[in-house]
Amino acid sequence: MTLYLKDFAQILDLPVDQAWADLPVSQVTYDSREVEASSLFICKGAHFNPSYLDSAIQKGAIAYVSEKDYGVSIPLLKVENLREVLAPLAALYYGHPDRDLEIFAITGTKGKTTTVTYLHRILQTYGEENGEGPCGLLASTTTYDGREARVSHLTTPEPLELYGTLAACRDHGCRRVVMEVSSQALKYQRTKGLHFSHAGFLNISEDHISPIEHKDFADYFGSKLKIFDGADHAYVNLATDHLNEVMERAEACPHLTTLSIGDRGDFQGRLVEDLDAGFIMEVAEGEERTRVQVPTLGHYNAENALMALAMARRAGLPYEVIKKGLASAHVQGRTERFETSDGAVCLIVDYAHNKLSYEVLFREMERIYPDHYKVTVFGSPGGKAINRREDLGLLVGQAMDYAYVTLEDPYDEDPMKIAREIAHYLDKVGGSYAINLDRERAIKEAFRAGRDRYEREGRKTLILILGKGDEDSQSVGRGSQPMVPDTEVAKSCVQADDGERAGS
Repeated sequence: MTLYLKDFAQILDLPVDQAWADLPVSQVTYDSREVEASSLFICKGAHFNPSYLDSAIQKGAIAYVSEKDYGVSIPLLKVENLREVLAPLAALYYGHPDRDLEIFAITGTKGKTTTVTYLHRILQTYGEENGEGPCGLLASTTTYDGREARVSHLTTPEPLELYGTLAACRDHGCRRVVMEVSSQALKYQRTKGLHFSHAGFLNISEDHISPIEHKDFADYFGSKLKIFDGADHAYVNLATDHLNEVMERAEACPHLTTLSIGDRGDFQGRLVEDLDAGFIMEVAEGEERTRVQVPTLGHYNAENALMALAMARRAGLPYEVIKKGLASAHVQGRTERFETSDGAVCLIVDYAHNKLSYEVLFREMERIYPDHYKVTVFGSPGGKAINRREDLGLLVGQAMDYAYVTLEDPYDEDPMKIAREIAHYLDKVGGSYAINLDRERAIKEAFRAGRDRYEREGRKTLILILGKGDEDSQSVGRGSQPMVPDTEVAKSCVQADDGERAGS
């Protein structure tokens, strides 16, 4: 369908000038490097430079959307708040792809990626076995449009990228899409007007408090709750903090499903048996009982698995497919274990990056490895979530025997400044630590110390490598720098160690 400039003016509730009303629009973009002929250019970004608009005009832009009149030669669609109009513009340009998709949206302070990975694998299995085509995925680590998988850069993309991916999912034969929804996306209306068939709320705790994210917890929590706005079916983990407020918003949806690890809710989970990598959980749905294998280390993943299972059941999937899909899910970089053949050193790589995720991970590691010497390799990002430096420093200092404070996406901040702020809180609780801003070397140093400890004392070491998972880059300045993923470093440490001892 051909779109004209008047169509975009109308969606923005702006007057239509007949002099330009019927100009065809072949592209909508806010990247001046990508502008093609007949483009509608959006002047977006805190660092927007008028030269970007000049470049867009030279490349063939026929109009622009902006909060400011730049006095150029092409028509202006002037808006008061650009963030409020990006999603409607993207939806129109891409033909409202959400209308053709069953979208499963999940939010929470921790567990989003694991849950969407479980659910995606379940729905993908169902599609493969029933000829329904692939299931799309938008997660913090991976985006899959039904044909191609690529690395993600934001948990929830900006509207043009978001709707573009949904359109690709539709065009590639997807009937369903699973997506993480961040507090930033909800606050800044990236998902405005997006129709969620299913909206899941995992948990809430204080995070992402900074001048560029959320000014306080109320802002953060209020943003999270927006996931229920306009959703068909709400899902709530009854173990979440602030349950009354969550339920009040969820109950406004036409349908509500509750779940818990315990004896409350429409779906009730009970841990039955530990496995080498994962565990067995019994699920009660009314009078029906079934057992499922959760393939990821850590009992806290029971809530994530139960949320995925509940959403799949309400979407009409049988337990046979759910059990098969869940058991085959692999959440790369999430409590991923690498252990020497003699058990001397065990490395766990995980994306844990905030207070709640650290707390539950530390409790679980204490349960599984009570006698190990415990070491953490961790950092905190620059320019945002400033409260993590205190939260994580205090937690690590109290729970761990030793820590290596290292690099973790410093952006524009001085990495050593971040490390010293973390160290200040480690000092407050008498934590033992070293600062090593070379992340790969810090991991290898922790491993060598663990091997030496075993040879010297006979005590095994557990090393928790947190925050980056299997990511292959660090955010530095306004760009990125390549890094060897923590998973690869951990694997190489174990392989080299096993090789040396086998040859000795």
